[in-house]
Amino acid sequence: FENIIDKLIEPEIFCLSSYVWNESYNIELARQVKLKYPNCKIIYGGPSTSSCTISWLAEHPWIDHVVYGEGEISFTGIIKCYIDGSDFSKVPSISYGVGNGRYRTEAQPRIPDLDIIPSPYLLGLFDDIVERYRDDPTVILNAITESNRGCPYACTFCDWGGVSFSKIKKRDMEIVKQEILWSAKNGIELFQLADANFMIFKRDKEIIDFITECKQKYGFPKLLDVGGWSKNQTADNVDIAKELLDNRLLRKFTVSIQTDNQDSLLATKRTNSPHYDAIMARADELGVPVNLDIIMGNPLDTYDNMVNLISSLFEKNRTMAISPFMILTGSEASHKSYQDKYGIEVKTVKSRNSYLVDEYQTFIIETSTMNKQEYQKLLMYVWFSLMFDSTGYMHIIRQSANKSGISTVDFYEQLMQFIASEGCLTEHYYQKLTDSKEFRFDKFEGYPHGEVIINIIENNIDQFYIEIEKFCASIGMSHVDDCIKLQRYMKSRPTEDQSISFSSNIYDYLVNNSELVTEQTYYKFDYSYARDWYNSNRTHFKFWLSTRANRLWEATVTRV
Repeated sequence: FENIIDKLIEPEIFCLSSYVWNESYNIELARQVKLKYPNCKIIYGGPSTSSCTISWLAEHPWIDHVVYGEGEISFTGIIKCYIDGSDFSKVPSISYGVGNGRYRTEAQPRIPDLDIIPSPYLLGLFDDIVERYRDDPTVILNAITESNRGCPYACTFCDWGGVSFSKIKKRDMEIVKQEILWSAKNGIELFQLADANFMIFKRDKEIIDFITECKQKYGFPKLLDVGGWSKNQTADNVDIAKELLDNRLLRKFTVSIQTDNQDSLLATKRTNSPHYDAIMARADELGVPVNLDIIMGNPLDTYDNMVNLISSLFEKNRTMAISPFMILTGSEASHKSYQDKYGIEVKTVKSRNSYLVDEYQTFIIETSTMNKQEYQKLLMYVWFSLMFDSTGYMHIIRQSANKSGISTVDFYEQLMQFIASEGCLTEHYYQKLTDSKEFRFDKFEGYPHGEVIINIIENNIDQFYIEIEKFCASIGMSHVDDCIKLQRYMKSRPTEDQSISFSSNIYDYLVNNSELVTEQTYYKFDYSYARDWYNSNRTHFKFWLSTRANRLWEATVTRV
């Protein structure tokens, strides 16, 4: 905290925006700012404030104001009150204290016109930051904006849509473009669109085209991160993702399915895109990697359904982001009546987002159709299968097992049993088992494979594959030597391309469904795609990019 507080110079107002990843941090930071600068006014806002009642404000006396919902008008009203001495009771959607009293004002309706909100980028409020860090190689400049606000859906796990924010309001296209242009001219490397449903409007294609033009003209932004792709996508959106991919702008193209269990979809008021098959076919045709969002622990979902869904997606070469069902304040799933209806039991645990102070998040750990033991087993399956299949260490070997008649579910369940008994990952397996029994979601949520991959697999790669070879033999797989060799060369490095000899046409057999022929065969492994990305993006993007949706670990293979 000192790193931030020491940079402050007699602040009059200090503002914080809180969500599930920084609530405790912000509360403690606010407290320490108040200790050093007791006359500084603390304004606390963000999505998490919906749970901040009058009594909460009384329990946190160092916070002067809480802002609820859309914050721009309320925040402006608070500032005006400090300037002209007017009454805070006239400011909508806030809580505040006067003496020993705590008060909450009436909620304001949604902002009718987003264009009344001035752009901080175009006002020049960030120009000094850009000037200070433009040439600093240790700093990556990011910018975030939204082209629209609101969500027409009412998914029970989400706090974004619902009744109050069901109508989407658009910002003026010229303002959005000017913000993109500002970012490009100022060397912003990562540009983020915070829309809940980007590409829900036809005009969004114009935004993509403009970002691409800026990248081509100015070299920036380097990457585009879309907060939420449209939930009801069509195959046309794949062409948009292809444009971004070809211009090295695509961080990930996401299709949200959550589950394929129809009862569970009804329980969460969720519908998956009817164009899903067409989207996947178009993505395969254009070579666009798709990141599938999945939630485990949905009401009415089961262990068998989830592992079968995940395994079937592995077999189709899909990349997934699988997260546990988090209870968000303000979501329908947070209501007791909803939890009682579906036999939901929850647990509040430490968050993986903890920094300096512990953050806590609440997750489902049991439903009427999945007991705690099944959920623990699911956590283990998801963690290990994602680590091996989605990062390029086992997907070829798993495909070979499928060819031998071993299902993906059986393959990974048997692999976990093998790891539990011997191998370089044995100790980590038992640690994960302990984590799952304690529902340490901070050890599973997101993509926490980096340390294991680097410290255990990469640093012991030869021993790792010796053990995998032994496992493959134990389950009756054939052509194991060629299979493991192919797997290792498919895991690309930004080095020179290589032509490698095999004793069979193993790649054509596994990937192109050719007949298996035992004869000397040469394959060329082309790593240029990965090299281009590595050369065009900053160092600490590398692991993030190469293990996520763009599948940079996968070499291009041709027979020679």
